[in-house]
Amino acid sequence: MELDPLSVVGKNNLGMVRFCKKDYSAAETLFKDVLDLQSTDSTARWMLSRVHWLEGRKEEAIAEIGDAIANDGDDALAEKFRAKANDQGPEAAIRLLLHEWRTVPPTTNPFALANLSTYVNDTDGAIYWLDRSIKERHPWSLWIASVPEFEPLRGDKRFLAILQRMNLP
Repeated sequence: MELDPLSVVGKNNLGMVRFCKKDYSAAETLFKDVLDLQSTDSTARWMLSRVHWLEGRKEEAIAEIGDAIANDGDDALAEKFRAKANDQGPEAAIRLLLHEWRTVPPTTNPFALANLSTYVNDTDGAIYWLDRSIKERHPWSLWIASVPEFEPLRGDKRFLAILQRMNLP
Protein backbone atom coordinates (compact mmCIF):
# COMPACT_ATOMS: atom_id res chain seq x y z
CA MET A 1 0.00 0.00 0.00
CA GLU A 2 1.38 3.40 -0.97
CA LEU A 3 0.79 6.67 0.82
CA ASP A 4 -0.90 9.14 -1.48
CA PRO A 5 0.81 12.51 -0.88
CA LEU A 6 -2.34 14.24 -2.08
CA SER A 7 -4.54 12.51 0.52
CA VAL A 8 -5.59 13.96 3.86
CA VAL A 9 -3.10 11.71 5.69
CA GLY A 10 -0.34 12.48 3.19
CA LYS A 11 -0.85 16.24 3.38
CA ASN A 12 -1.04 16.18 7.19
CA ASN A 13 2.21 14.22 7.36
CA LEU A 14 3.95 16.50 4.87
CA GLY A 15 2.62 19.49 6.81
CA MET A 16 4.08 18.10 10.02
CA VAL A 17 7.48 17.70 8.38
CA ARG A 18 7.35 21.30 7.12
CA PHE A 19 6.19 22.47 10.55
CA CYS A 20 9.13 20.77 12.26
CA LYS A 21 11.50 22.40 9.76
CA LYS A 22 9.90 25.74 10.66
CA ASP A 23 8.70 26.21 7.10
CA TYR A 24 5.47 27.57 8.47
CA SER A 25 4.22 28.95 5.17
CA ALA A 26 4.42 25.55 3.47
CA ALA A 27 2.95 23.82 6.53
CA GLU A 28 0.05 26.28 6.61
CA THR A 29 -0.66 25.67 2.92
CA LEU A 30 -0.70 21.89 3.42
CA PHE A 31 -2.97 22.04 6.48
CA LYS A 32 -5.35 24.39 4.66
CA ASP A 33 -5.34 21.96 1.71
CA VAL A 34 -6.42 19.22 4.12
CA LEU A 35 -9.22 21.39 5.43
CA ASP A 36 -10.35 22.07 1.85
CA LEU A 37 -10.61 18.29 1.39
CA GLN A 38 -12.12 17.57 4.80
CA SER A 39 -13.19 20.59 6.82
CA THR A 40 -13.64 18.61 10.04
CA ASP A 41 -10.12 17.17 10.15
CA SER A 42 -9.04 17.92 13.71
CA THR A 43 -5.39 17.08 13.10
CA ALA A 44 -5.12 19.78 10.45
CA ARG A 45 -6.97 22.28 12.66
CA TRP A 46 -4.70 21.60 15.65
CA MET A 47 -1.58 21.76 13.49
CA LEU A 48 -2.73 24.98 11.82
CA SER A 49 -3.30 26.46 15.28
CA ARG A 50 0.28 25.56 16.20
CA VAL A 51 1.58 27.28 13.06
CA HIS A 52 -0.43 30.41 13.88
CA TRP A 53 0.65 30.45 17.54
CA LEU A 54 4.34 30.13 16.76
CA GLU A 55 4.05 32.89 14.17
CA GLY A 56 2.47 35.16 16.79
CA ARG A 57 -0.96 34.99 15.15
CA LYS A 58 -2.62 34.00 18.40
CA GLU A 59 -6.16 35.10 17.52
CA GLU A 60 -6.09 32.83 14.45
CA ALA A 61 -4.64 30.03 16.58
CA ILE A 62 -7.47 30.43 19.09
CA ALA A 63 -10.05 30.28 16.29
CA GLU A 64 -8.56 27.02 14.99
CA ILE A 65 -8.36 25.48 18.46
CA GLY A 66 -11.99 26.41 19.10
CA ASP A 67 -13.02 24.80 15.82
CA ALA A 68 -10.94 21.68 16.57
CA ILE A 69 -12.58 21.30 19.99
CA ALA A 70 -16.01 21.67 18.40
CA ASN A 71 -15.09 19.18 15.64
CA ASP A 72 -14.10 16.75 18.38
CA GLY A 73 -17.63 17.03 19.77
CA ASP A 74 -17.27 19.35 22.76
CA ASP A 75 -19.25 22.43 21.72
CA ALA A 76 -19.64 23.59 25.33
CA LEU A 77 -15.89 23.66 25.93
CA ALA A 78 -15.31 25.30 22.53
CA GLU A 79 -17.67 28.13 23.49
CA LYS A 80 -16.16 28.46 26.97
CA PHE A 81 -12.69 28.54 25.39
CA ARG A 82 -13.67 31.22 22.86
CA ALA A 83 -15.34 33.33 25.54
CA LYS A 84 -12.26 33.14 27.76
CA ALA A 85 -10.06 34.21 24.84
CA ASN A 86 -12.37 37.14 24.05
CA ASP A 87 -12.59 38.26 27.69
CA GLN A 88 -9.07 37.65 28.95
CA GLY A 89 -6.84 36.90 25.96
CA PRO A 90 -5.29 33.88 24.25
CA GLU A 91 -3.03 32.79 27.13
CA ALA A 92 -5.98 32.73 29.54
CA ALA A 93 -7.87 30.52 27.09
CA ILE A 94 -4.91 28.12 26.89
CA ARG A 95 -4.76 27.99 30.69
CA LEU A 96 -8.48 27.18 30.69
CA LEU A 97 -7.87 24.18 28.41
CA LEU A 98 -4.99 22.98 30.58
CA HIS A 99 -7.25 23.24 33.62
CA GLU A 100 -10.26 21.60 31.97
CA TRP A 101 -8.23 18.72 30.55
CA ARG A 102 -5.94 18.08 33.52
CA THR A 103 -8.16 15.33 34.94
CA VAL A 104 -9.36 13.64 31.77
CA PRO A 105 -6.38 11.94 30.23
CA PRO A 106 -6.62 9.16 28.72
CA THR A 107 -9.22 10.91 26.52
CA THR A 108 -6.88 13.88 26.20
CA ASN A 109 -3.66 13.88 24.24
CA PRO A 110 -0.78 14.43 26.72
CA PHE A 111 1.51 15.53 23.90
CA ALA A 112 -0.93 18.32 23.01
CA LEU A 113 -1.07 19.36 26.66
CA ALA A 114 2.73 19.60 26.65
CA ASN A 115 2.55 21.86 23.57
CA LEU A 116 -0.12 24.02 25.18
CA SER A 117 1.94 24.28 28.37
CA THR A 118 4.80 25.86 26.40
CA TYR A 119 2.38 28.53 25.10
CA VAL A 120 1.96 29.85 28.65
CA ASN A 121 5.63 29.33 29.62
CA ASP A 122 4.78 26.47 31.97
CA THR A 123 7.98 24.43 31.76
CA ASP A 124 7.00 22.17 34.67
CA GLY A 125 3.66 21.42 33.01
CA ALA A 126 5.30 20.73 29.66
CA ILE A 127 7.79 18.31 31.23
CA TYR A 128 5.01 16.58 33.19
CA TRP A 129 2.87 16.07 30.07
CA LEU A 130 5.83 14.96 27.95
CA ASP A 131 6.70 12.36 30.57
CA ARG A 132 3.07 11.24 30.65
CA SER A 133 3.01 11.09 26.85
CA ILE A 134 5.97 8.72 26.89
CA LYS A 135 4.55 6.58 29.71
CA GLU A 136 1.28 6.23 27.78
CA ARG A 137 3.27 5.46 24.61
CA HIS A 138 1.37 8.16 22.79
CA PRO A 139 2.35 8.03 19.09
CA TRP A 140 3.13 11.76 18.93
CA SER A 141 5.87 11.23 21.54
CA LEU A 142 8.26 10.35 18.72
CA TRP A 143 8.19 14.00 17.63
CA ILE A 144 9.52 15.37 20.94
CA ALA A 145 12.98 16.12 19.57
CA SER A 146 11.61 17.78 16.43
CA VAL A 147 8.73 20.10 17.24
CA PRO A 148 9.53 23.80 17.62
CA GLU A 149 7.41 24.27 20.77
CA PHE A 150 9.94 22.30 22.80
CA GLU A 151 13.03 24.29 21.78
CA PRO A 152 12.80 26.44 24.96
CA LEU A 153 12.99 23.21 26.98
CA ARG A 154 16.31 22.10 25.50
CA GLY A 155 18.26 23.72 28.36
CA ASP A 156 16.22 21.89 31.01
CA LYS A 157 17.90 18.79 32.47
CA ARG A 158 14.56 17.02 32.71
CA PHE A 159 13.90 17.50 29.01
CA LEU A 160 17.38 16.28 28.13
CA ALA A 161 16.78 13.20 30.31
CA ILE A 162 13.55 12.50 28.40
CA LEU A 163 15.39 12.73 25.09
CA GLN A 164 18.12 10.44 26.38
CA ARG A 165 15.57 7.95 27.72
CA MET A 166 14.00 7.81 24.25
CA ASN A 167 17.38 7.67 22.48
CA LEU A 168 16.60 10.89 20.63
CA PRO A 169 19.10 13.63 19.74
